[in-house]
Amino acid sequence: MPSTKDPNVIVKPSPGKLAAGEVQASSLAFPLSGGGPGLAAHVIDPLDAHQASAIGYQGGSAWADATTNPATTVEDQLDKLVTDLAATAGAARVGAASTGNFADGSPATGADIQALINSVVAKLAATAGAARVGGAASAASFSGAPWSISAQAVNSQLSGLLAAINAEYRTRTVSTSTTLDSGGIRDKVVFMTVGTGSGGFTLTLPDPASNAGRVLILIDTLGNLALGSAVTLARFGSEKINNLESNYVLDATYGRWLVVCDGANWHIV
Repeated sequence: MPSTKDPNVIVKPSPGKLAAGEVQASSLAFPLSGGGPGLAAHVIDPLDAHQASAIGYQGGSAWADATTNPATTVEDQLDKLVTDLAATAGAARVGAASTGNFADGSPATGADIQALINSVVAKLAATAGAARVGGAASAASFSGAPWSISAQAVNSQLSGLLAAINAEYRTRTVSTSTTLDSGGIRDKVVFMTVGTGSGGFTLTLPDPASNAGRVLILIDTLGNLALGSAVTLARFGSEKINNLESNYVLDATYGRWLVVCDGANWHIV
């Protein structure tokens, strides 16, 4: 029913000739010309407005998956919108614009949300997936030494970390004078093979300033260090070994030594 409270509307209860601004009681409650508050009241007043089921919808464009939206009532169309989007095929009904690229430069593609999600999952699940995900720069303490990871693809960060770990645990056998960590690879366990009466050789320690917390393991594998042969552990620079400003001689048969760095000097356990 139209509202009788609207001063812009004169309601006539029975059919007859209408003057300007008059409507029949069975018609819409707003002035016949000029709009005004009568129209607004008819739209927003729940006691005055038409039900959505009584308002026609002339039909519209199809969804991205070609599901149609034919003519019906506004109420039915609203119900259909909710049902269409809530269904398992809902994502396929919503179009998708182009997106940016992954960290490796490859794009995620799809004409609708479902296809775009499938593309993202497929690219990340592939063996090249880690190369497509970016990683922020970070810095951490590893064995007391500051190591850092630059901002790059996760795959590259993992590769760098693996290389560093492998280097940290390298073992090798030496039989001649050697500078530890030579070749850019960090030594962990050094097996020393010295011939009887050979006179031994020299192992030069790395720079303690970049090796805080470092532990080296030195092993006499042949048991000849006390038989006219010895290994001299030489300082990198002016640091101390066991609080002495001098090199250290390893001469115990089948000896095993732990060499620990505090960032300034070396200590033999």
